[in-house]
Amino acid sequence: MLGACSTPRELIDSKAVAFGFDAQVVVAGGFEHVVYRNRRLISAEESILHVYLEGDGRPWLRPDVIAQDPTTRSPLMLGLMAKDASPSLYLGRPCYHGYYSSPPCHPKLWTVDRYSETVVASMADALAQIIAAENIKGLVVFGHSGGGTLAVLLAARVSETLAVVTVAGNLDIDGWTESHRYTALSGSLNPAKTIVLNADIHQLHLVGGEDENVEEGLVTAFTSRQANAQLVVIAGYNHRCCWALVWPQVLTWVAGIGSENAGPLRHFDIESPLP
Repeated sequence: MLGACSTPRELIDSKAVAFGFDAQVVVAGGFEHVVYRNRRLISAEESILHVYLEGDGRPWLRPDVIAQDPTTRSPLMLGLMAKDASPSLYLGRPCYHGYYSSPPCHPKLWTVDRYSETVVASMADALAQIIAAENIKGLVVFGHSGGGTLAVLLAARVSETLAVVTVAGNLDIDGWTESHRYTALSGSLNPAKTIVLNADIHQLHLVGGEDENVEEGLVTAFTSRQANAQLVVIAGYNHRCCWALVWPQVLTWVAGIGSENAGPLRHFDIESPLP
């Protein structure tokens, strides 16, 4: 009953505390960005930071009603970050985490403009501040669903990016809105049409074989144009289940980047969790 009365920000804060994360707010592009950090410190020997981006949450309550606060109540990426022993942070979007009424926020920024230049630039600015303050040499960016959209858009403009991993990432937003008959994201950037990442950036794109929200074709529309992208389809997985099971293997792949152990990750050594 108490959980039902909590705001999304309060629910995520409580989960972050339970995971032992620290919270801060970074102001960038005129917006407040909530950031959760694990307590692994960046060192001179290991100056790589992992960045986790959440999905879109709940931008609409109904097809004709925009949500006042789009923040998710089920932060998948926060839980995946809890499995990560490397220095990591969870970067919130502008106008999320309770800041929906703060200027210059507007409902467009979590509906049709959710992947707009304004949103991407503010998140890139937030990362730039952290990179400069902590002398970070490399980033690995992880994103789920719409967070995957933002992950590749950010990777294209943050020069420190070494790798990007998307989980059920919506990488062709025009194809997605057309296939579901949703309102077009008219103010947003479409990775499938606008982004070709530097070949030095390692890419891993994970798709659930049972995902009816983001199907494989919405990812291949992007990966077919990339020079260094792997696509792995996992039978039995859907849009949210059961990514925590494979996360240790994803992190092992990331750790191997730049070493002789790096290579293609064509499958996961785990049984399908779904019938």
